[in-house]
Order: sequence, then C-alpha cells, then structure tokens
Amino acid sequence: MLLKVRRGGTKKYVKLDEVHFSDFIRAVQQKFLIPENTMLKVTDEQGIEVDEDVFPEVATVQDICFVIYTDYDLPLAESSKNMDDCSNLTESVDCSNLTECVILKTCDLTNLQQHGLTVIKEYDDTGSLKDSTRRLMVNIIVAHMCEKEGRGVSKATKEFHALGIVSLFPSLKDPYSTKGYEHFYDIQSNKGFLEWRLKTATPIQTHVNVNIP
Repeated sequence: MLLKVRRGGTKKYVKLDEVHFSDFIRAVQQKFLIPENTMLKVTDEQGIEVDEDVFPEVATVQDICFVIYTDYDLPLAESSKNMDDCSNLTESVDCSNLTECVILKTCDLTNLQQHGLTVIKEYDDTGSLKDSTRRLMVNIIVAHMCEKEGRGVSKATKEFHALGIVSLFPSLKDPYSTKGYEHFYDIQSNKGFLEWRLKTATPIQTHVNVNIP
C-alpha cells in the first residue's frame, strides 16, 4: 500500500506491506530522515489527530494525506514548548492559531490577506521562500505591527512575530543561532529583518505598500 505523507512543505509516498501504525511510523522516519527516538504526531490534512486505533481505517480513505509533526515543527497551538515561549513574550496576542499570530491568513489590513496566502502557498509548494517572498512576508507583518502599535513597536511584539515565523515555516529557522529566529528579530541586539524594515520604511509604506523591499 502506498500512502501520501506530508511534513512541512514536503510530500512523499510511503510504502507499507501491512497497515500497522508502528510500521507506518518507522517508514515515515526512514523516508523523512527523522531519528528513530523522535516522537511523531500524525494528523489528517484537517488537523484531526490519527492514532494507532483508527489508523488502519483512515489509511483506506481515498486520497488521504497524513501530516507529520515532530516536537520541533508542531503548530504553535499544539506545541507546549512554543506555547510557553509565546505566552512569555506577550499576553495580549491570541496564540491559539499560529497563522493568525503571523498575520498571513487573517490579516485585518485592507488587501493584505491575498499577499499572505501567496506566501503560504509558495512555502507549501517548495518548502521554502524566495528572498522576494520573504521580504513580502516581513513587510506584511511590519505593516500589521505598525497598524496595532504605531511606529514604536515593542520588543516583545517583534520577538513574538519572529517566533511565529519560524514556527509556521520551520525551514526558515537559523540552525546556528540559539533560538532559531534571531535573523528575523534578536531582542538582545534589537536587530533583524523586522527591525530593519521598521527603521527603513516610511509611515506610508508600513501602512499601505507591503511590496516595497
């Protein structure tokens, strides 16, 4: 049996001789080069968790695609580590939906929602973002922050959104930094892509034109 599996922006087929959950987990670990001792969570594409009891039946559903998460790339709402980080950064933002946290699907600024969906689609298709798309994403988030807090965006807000970016797009993490998101915003040095955009964009650009690099 061939089953479709997605992790992040990458989709692959996994072959099983028999439909056993433990065999599926081992096959996924081998296919995606995940260490054997790594805990995995399995859901369908609607986010409904699939466990050992229901796996044999769900696996027979036509066109089913299983989604795999580890502790490092669980959605923010499901990852206790990320939830703790998020709540420490700010208590004023709802962390129940990571996509809302980074303002890409539900941005309340006029005409920005479609830009956000463009960013998400590129990541889903390629597993990464081009430099131009990464700049677009930064511009969207900075525009949102300025809309909410004006030009004096707090350090906590900037760090919160930097965490949100690498949580939603794991391949954008910097593996050589302490937290993985300092290139988007480092609270210690007050530098990063978000801060650079805040300093270089005019008030009109931060509120209207998200396409300006």
